[in-house]
Amino acid sequence: LRDAAGCGMLDLALTDRTTVAGLVDLLDARDPGLGAVLTDPSVRVAINRTLRPAEATDTVADTDEVAFLPPVTGG
Repeated sequence: LRDAAGCGMLDLALTDRTTVAGLVDLLDARDPGLGAVLTDPSVRVAINRTLRPAEATDTVADTDEVAFLPPVTGG
């Protein structure tokens, strides 16, 4: 995901009613095609270190930390 975004972290100013989906739209506008990567069913979303569904309509506060987590393998 870091490679797709071209960075490991971004600071963005958000409106009071930005949703996770709206955040993905903002990121996709910044880097076309990134939205498709972030909404892949295998990518998980964490808000303030709490996992949420990728299609979450929860609002994201300007002070929240949002992380998009790629799938991992292990064994």
